[in-house]
Amino acid sequence: MRVSLVAYDSHYGKTLTIKTPDSAQSSHPMPPVSLSTLRKGARGTVADVRDDAQTLGDEAQSTVSRRLLELGFIPGEAFEVIAEIWPGGDPMAVRLGNTLFALRRREAGAVLVSVEGG
Repeated sequence: MRVSLVAYDSHYGKTLTIKTPDSAQSSHPMPPVSLSTLRKGARGTVADVRDDAQTLGDEAQSTVSRRLLELGFIPGEAFEVIAEIWPGGDPMAVRLGNTLFALRRREAGAVLVSVEGG
């Protein structure tokens, strides 16, 4: 039996289709998701940081994605969502390696991650 998963990524405005062969149906990894969509307790690894072109307002016009890369949000780095501020869940506390960061959901939206057990 072959399974096709279809999802719409509203950030990119694209439809993603993933086809799995019969043998890999239960072990096929899910596509990366935005860190901003995760809740407390989620863990996995950073897959990518997308360039969102939002500047931080400094002289160098650094982008959010550039700053996240400089902080250590690089592919392969382990993460865990530690906490969310109530109400609304913004900002969120994320442990990256041995360091704890507070990120706004808007900033976390630039980080694509692979989630454990997902």
